[in-house]
Parts: sequence; C-alpha cells; structure tokens
Amino acid sequence: MQTLRVIVGALGLLFFFLAVRTLTGNGWLAGLSSAGLAVTVSYWTYSTRMDQSINMVALLCVAFYLLVRSKQNGTIGSWRANLPLLAVLVLAAFYNFTGVLTAAVFGVAIAWARPGEALKVRLVRLLSFGALYAGLIVVLGAAGLALLISPARLFDQEYWKTATFAGHPEYGVELADTFRAVIGFAKSLVSFPGLDPTGSLSSFWDAASSGSKVVLLAFYALALAVMVLPFVVFFYRRKLDSRRQWARLLVTGWLVVYSLFNLWWDPGYTKYWLIPLVCLWAAIALALQKIRLEFNRLYRPALGLAALLIVVTFGFNYTTQFLPNSNKSNNASLTASVQLGQKTDPGALFISTGQPVDFYMVYFAQRDVVSIELIKYSANGDSSVTNQILADHIKQHRAAGKPVYVYGLETLTPAERADLLAQIGGATDPKLAFSFPDLKVYQVYPAAAPALSAPATPALASRF
Repeated sequence: MQTLRVIVGALGLLFFFLAVRTLTGNGWLAGLSSAGLAVTVSYWTYSTRMDQSINMVALLCVAFYLLVRSKQNGTIGSWRANLPLLAVLVLAAFYNFTGVLTAAVFGVAIAWARPGEALKVRLVRLLSFGALYAGLIVVLGAAGLALLISPARLFDQEYWKTATFAGHPEYGVELADTFRAVIGFAKSLVSFPGLDPTGSLSSFWDAASSGSKVVLLAFYALALAVMVLPFVVFFYRRKLDSRRQWARLLVTGWLVVYSLFNLWWDPGYTKYWLIPLVCLWAAIALALQKIRLEFNRLYRPALGLAALLIVVTFGFNYTTQFLPNSNKSNNASLTASVQLGQKTDPGALFISTGQPVDFYMVYFAQRDVVSIELIKYSANGDSSVTNQILADHIKQHRAAGKPVYVYGLETLTPAERADLLAQIGGATDPKLAFSFPDLKVYQVYPAAAPALSAPATPALASRF
C-alpha cells in the first residue's frame, strides 16, 4: 500500500507539471514548481503514508490539467471537455468529500473562462456544470450506500449523526483558529528545525522557553512572507492579458476557498493544506512567468530565489522529518506496535484510552483496538454506547479465550483509571505485561480455554 501511495503521489506531480506547463508554456517553470511541491512536508508525507488523502490530491491535479488544457485549446465548457473533468472530480470527492470545493471553484472558472460574455450566459454554464456534478454525486453516492450499507443503518439516525460529525463543537471559527491556520499552512510547507520528528508543534510550543518561541515565530513568519510574495507579484498594478488573468483568479480562488474551509474545519492539520500547497506552487510558477515577461532583468534572480527556496525547504524537511521518520528505530509507536504484534496472540484485544499508537496497532500489529476516546467522540459522549461497544468486544474475545490488554492508563486521573478498570472488569490492579519508553501495556484478562460455542478466532472490525 505504501508503494501504491508513492506511485499515486508521483502521478499527481506529473499532472501538476503538465497543468503548470500548459498555463505558463514553460517546462522549466513547471519542473521547478513540481519539485517545490514534491519536497513540502505535507506532499512528501502523505505520498509515503497509509492515508488516502493523496489519492484525492492526485485526482485533483489531473482535473487541474484537464481544465487548463481545455482553456488552452478553446473547448472549455463544452460537453467534450466537461465529461472527463466531471468524472475525475466526482471520483476525487469519493476519496475525500472536500473535493467538492474544487468542483465549485472549477465550475466558476469554466463559467468565467471566456471574456466579454453576458452574465446570463455565464450563470447558465455554471448552473449546468454544477447540476450535472451534483447529480452524479447523488446518484453514484446513493448507489454506493445501497450496495455497501445495510438498510437498517441507512435509516439509523445515529449513523447519520456520526457520518456528518453532528454535535462536535470544535468545528467552527475562533480567534485562535486563525493563528492555527496561518501556522498550519506554513508548517505544511517546511518543518521547524528544532522540532522532534515524532512530536507535534503544539507540544513543542507548550514546553518551549520564551526564546525558543520567538525563534519559532520568526522562522514561520519568514516562511509566510515567502509564501505571500508570489501573490504580491500576481496582483502588482500592471494588467495581465485575459488568459493569465483567468489563471491568476483560478489559482487564487482555489487557495482562498480551501483556506476558509480549513479555518473552519481543522486549521492545524497539515493534510488539509495539500491543495493550498498545489495552489502556492502554481502561483510561484505564474509569478515567475510574469517576471520573465514584464521584468526580464529580475527573472534570473527570481528564478534563483525560487530554486534556493526548494533547496532550503528540502534540506530542513529531509533532516528534520523525512530521514528521521524513515528510520524505524526513531518511531517509538511503530517499534512498540511491531513488537506487540510479534509477542501477543493475533486474537488479543487491546483497549486504548486514545493514544497515537492506536493507528500503528491496527495497521502494523494488525490487532483489534478499541479506542475509548474515539468511541466517545463518534457517540457524541453517550456513555451507554461506549459501554456497550466495549462490553461486546470483551465478551467476544473472552468467549474465544483470547487475552485482553489495556494501555494509556497513565494519562488518566486515579478516579478515571478506577472507572475504566471497573467498566472493563477483570483485574482491578492489572499487571504490567509489556513496557516501552512511551507505552505501558497491562493485562486485564489472560488467555483461557475458549467457550464451546465460540469461534476460535473472532472476526472483529477495529473500532479505531
């Protein structure tokens, strides 16, 4: 799967290169911007990680190329151009529903692609594109639900609450979110050199001295200044021709729409800044093109600065993120999960209080993990749902004679720990079964002879 992600990431870069070359008419600028996108923290990370987000991004790069090619050859807005574009956009949305934002931006770009047209003509073109896209999403989505989801779940109110994130108050906009969004965009481009590769920026901030905080803010202020610069060049007073003006508005609008969504949704999560990074490096190529055409004596210095940005970005990211994360011994969660996978029964149940190692336990140790925190989250804090899911898992594993472990107890208060152990049952003072630098695993139920009516190995879907 990881190899497949790398291939998908490479294909995304290929179509991004083709799109930028079509926009600028310059293969060197397209290659430079593609290299810049490739070495960003987010693009590199999600092209080598078990996460499906890069599939959507690669498909949207394909859609980006189809759109600008149709603009170049004069077929934009025609059925011949719209059908393959819509097919790619719909597929991208099924990988990650944020893909609909790109469809909205591209619909507007199609409607305003031809200068001098009446507003009515543009609105008709926009509405027809939007209606066809929405229709395909609804029809294909309904077909997928009918095939993959049982009728009982389709009419289950709780299922739709969970699927639509209903009742989760963290989705909104607060003043602190603006700061998180700005830093989130910057850290998706380049990693702060003082950051532990396995740690988070927020944990570094909480533990940092005042001097370290100033250095961090200065580092990302400089990064943000560089990121804003191509848009300053974009909107410099000299008027662009209609084709370049359309490209400028397309890239800027695409960036703004995703940035506003990220501000509301999860501004600190770098994977949501993947599309804004695509826009940033397209903008850098377009800004360099403008400099070449209008300020030719500044073109070589500007090209050198862009190349320097790529080298510096790659240097920071490679030494602080890419290389350390490629070394398994530096990843405590991976090391612990691999060893637990080797030393425990494949049918063992692991109960987690909600820890980063949960992901590794599911994908690398291939163990059934019940994350209390995630269950509470998906159940909107309904303790009865949490208790029932936990009890069902314990019952099935115990019936099969499999051991039950718990980890993350150190993160709980004494009262919370006592409540969780009482809820689990078994040992009230469980023995330490495995110990790692950042993880302690306790056994609450040992292996036992399976019940006669129980299957030898339960087929349980992970709750993580």
